[in-house]
Amino acid sequence: LQKALVKTVKLAVGKALALALLHEAAYYIRHFVDERQQRERRQTALVEAARSYFAANLHRELHIGALCEALGCSRAQLQQAFRARTRSTAGAEFTAMRLDYAAQLLARGALPGEVAAEMGYCSGAHFSKKFREATGNTPAEYRRQQMYLTARRQNRQQKDIDEP
Repeated sequence: LQKALVKTVKLAVGKALALALLHEAAYYIRHFVDERQQRERRQTALVEAARSYFAANLHRELHIGALCEALGCSRAQLQQAFRARTRSTAGAEFTAMRLDYAAQLLARGALPGEVAAEMGYCSGAHFSKKFREATGNTPAEYRRQQMYLTARRQNRQQKDIDEP
């Protein structure tokens, strides 16, 4: 009887210990998940704030220090947020937004030199080089292609209107 009682007590203590360990593990898992979710929300908010800053400053060169100061974060926090949320860097994101806006201007008929000046590039050649690296076309080639496509689209629409 004594052996059976000792065995039962050991089993009960083992179960209680296991239960306590499970409760503690659950607490740490919840805490870890909460911290991770908070970090992800902070990073997403930082990336969105940076994108807003980019959109308002497409016509200027990007200075990471000025961006960090405007957002109230460190360079490391900014780069970590961009890497985690976009798998890219803040500089690459800004350059992509800038060149996308330049492409929109070219598609609307703006001349490459005008776009380079409006976008704040130091020279038309520098703008042309960056644009070609990103798109595979020079700004003039891209503009011609877009103007041609626009003209074709308008011709099709006019034919659809003219034909009953």
